[in-house]
Amino acid sequence: MEPFFEVRYVASHALIAENARKYGVGPRPGTVVFVCVSFLAVLLFSLGMGILSKVLPMLALFAAMEVFLFFLPHIYAGSVLRNVKRQNRGIQPETVVSFGERIELQEGVVSLSIEYTQIIRAAHLKHSYKLWFAKRSSILLDPNCFTKGSFEEFKQFLREKCPNVTIPD
Repeated sequence: MEPFFEVRYVASHALIAENARKYGVGPRPGTVVFVCVSFLAVLLFSLGMGILSKVLPMLALFAAMEVFLFFLPHIYAGSVLRNVKRQNRGIQPETVVSFGERIELQEGVVSLSIEYTQIIRAAHLKHSYKLWFAKRSSILLDPNCFTKGSFEEFKQFLREKCPNVTIPD
């Protein structure tokens, strides 16, 4: 049967890094604020007590950890793209997601088929759309790459197929 909607895209570094920063690896905003406040508190305390030279290595470690956490989603995205290329003989494959009677995903050697009833959550990020079908498993979509149907029509279709899931605008 012909799918109602189809999305075709090649996963980019920015798409994977955005997803990783929001839902995977990397610092959450609360963590960033906590580390920055802790850093400033230790810095001010050590300046006030005159022991800055003794805590300087710890402050340098704090700063290095924060820089590493900031770049971790980009490191992760690069690793994911390298692994996908390695699995597909050096080629970055096109991801094709079809929405018909079932959701069908094909990305190189990976193939997946799920029912709409398995969708438990949906989220709209800045440059992508994400559908979870398990706690740690999801399908990532590029809303600008619909080859069949439009993104707005797709969201309405998803609301009808998944009435128990809140579909963000």
